Amino acid sequence: QRRLSELSLPDTFQLPLDPLRKASGLVIEKCKSMDSAKAPLWLVFKNADPFGEDIWLIFKSGDDLRQDSLTLQMLGIMDKIWQSEGLDLCLTPYKCVATGDEMGMIETVLESDTTANIQKA
Repeated sequence: QRRLSELSLPDTFQLPLDPLRKASGLVIEKCKSMDSAKAPLWLVFKNADPFGEDIWLIFKSGDDLRQDSLTLQMLGIMDKIWQSEGLDLCLTPYKCVATGDEMGMIETVLESDTTANIQKA
């Protein structure tokens, strides 16, 4: 967290995950490194909109997120097809964007559980 607090960020900026939303800094006390092999960063940005909620995302390095992105795009397309045929599976694909070679950002779905935790139950 000390390193994050030393970052010099512009007053407002867009995030690659959702360019329509603007952030105005990190909420350092909510940021953390997650417990997994690649140690992804759980980042929380302050919304530049004073009435907007904080922007939560995961930054991953060492994983090829292009496959994840393609899979989520396909799920979105299939969901639209299924809904047009009257079948609503209540899918809400999260956002994922590769920002470089084996790195990218993933939308955090709050109050959700991982596949690993579900399989343990």
